[in-house]
Amino acid sequence: MSARSCLLLAALLVGCTGCAAAPPQERTERARGEILYVSWNCAPCHGEARQGTEFGPPLTDLARHWEVGFLAAHLADPDAGRARDARLQALTARFPAPMPGFAQPEQDRQALAAWLLARGTAR
Repeated sequence: MSARSCLLLAALLVGCTGCAAAPPQERTERARGEILYVSWNCAPCHGEARQGTEFGPPLTDLARHWEVGFLAAHLADPDAGRARDARLQALTARFPAPMPGFAQPEQDRQALAAWLLARGTAR
């Protein structure tokens, strides 16, 4: 099994085992959010555990500044968000890798945003 397949399988298992009390649909959405994080290559800039790297900021404690809809919109068009938000402009100045926009379906961006917001601090 390839390393990527192992990582995707692990993401699915972690997403499902940690939420036994959650309804099946919610567990599926959580697992899908983590799979999207991996498949959209977020980790090279934001870290495997969302701790941040020299290229991108940490994706922890996001609920202080974001809601699902706003974060999903930011994923679609980060440039628009930066133009309106001084905090994002400051982050852009600190990290060299530009945040790409994701043209994936809104439902996928919402799933990733919900997963990120639910994660809290880095694992």
